[in-house]
Amino acid sequence: MTYEIAVLFAFVLIALVLFATEWLESDVTALGLVIGMVLTGILPAEKAFAGFGSDTVIMILGLLIMTAALMRTGVMDLVGRWIVPHAGDSARRLQTVVMTGAAGLSAFMSNTAATAFFVPITFGIARRAKISPAKLLMPLAFATILAGTITLIGTSTNLVVSGLLTQYKLAPMGMFELAPVGIPITLAGLVYMMTYGNDHPAGLAVDRELLVHHSARAILHHGLRSGSVPLR
Repeated sequence: MTYEIAVLFAFVLIALVLFATEWLESDVTALGLVIGMVLTGILPAEKAFAGFGSDTVIMILGLLIMTAALMRTGVMDLVGRWIVPHAGDSARRLQTVVMTGAAGLSAFMSNTAATAFFVPITFGIARRAKISPAKLLMPLAFATILAGTITLIGTSTNLVVSGLLTQYKLAPMGMFELAPVGIPITLAGLVYMMTYGNDHPAGLAVDRELLVHHSARAILHHGLRSGSVPLR
């Protein structure tokens, strides 16, 4: 076993331990590993940080900045206050409205950011309608994941793949190139969740502060630290 392979295995082991135990923030762990590999000489410095100049990274960062602005300017309050009067107190109708709104948003921004955007709204809606947040959170998660397949910017994975295509002198993916596949998949998933898939345990306890905290961390791990504004 060569020196480079041994050091690389050591870094992989360290990464697994730190990510699993969360002794350090995930972003600190990731950057620390990159710096460590540069210092040990197994990763050239010019390649280690080349990704920060990528068009894909800049585009994702721009989407997250836009999401953070929406969260901090009180748009969530406006959305939540509009949803409850129109959907009433019916859990099924609230699920439909939340999933439809989240899917529409997720198609045009990072699905992780869209989920983080809707989590505080969902807790506020559940509190006002006096239902368990658990009946809305799982449909929310599925809606944003599915809708992320509709457009190029729906999920960061699509942007990364498009960026790799250009590196190999291939045409990048179009904005709606995935829509013919993504739209049917999203509609099928939403219909399923609105019918057979909406029977979630009504009494399932959900820690609001913990979930909102992890939603904000999800945005941070995509490149931007952002707070959340609770629905009042």
